[in-house]
Amino acid sequence: MAAFSVGVVLRQISGASRSARVRHYLAAGTLEPGFRRSTRQWAERLAKGRAPGRHEEWTGGHDQVWWQQQLPVALGWLLRA
Repeated sequence: MAAFSVGVVLRQISGASRSARVRHYLAAGTLEPGFRRSTRQWAERLAKGRAPGRHEEWTGGHDQVWWQQQLPVALGWLLRA
């Protein structure tokens, strides 16, 4: 699962998700403070629940340049076995 600039934070990571080892790639920019905070909180919940995840932040916002750079990285990480 890839989530960029998360707006809503999961209350908890389900047991089914942990058992399935669903990988999460979460990312947000420094110029979007609310989304950055929510994305970080989600990453912290994943870590606490021992679910596989990667959290990235970049200097910038939610724009076309960022999508061109981050989407291939996210997909590569998610599809890696």
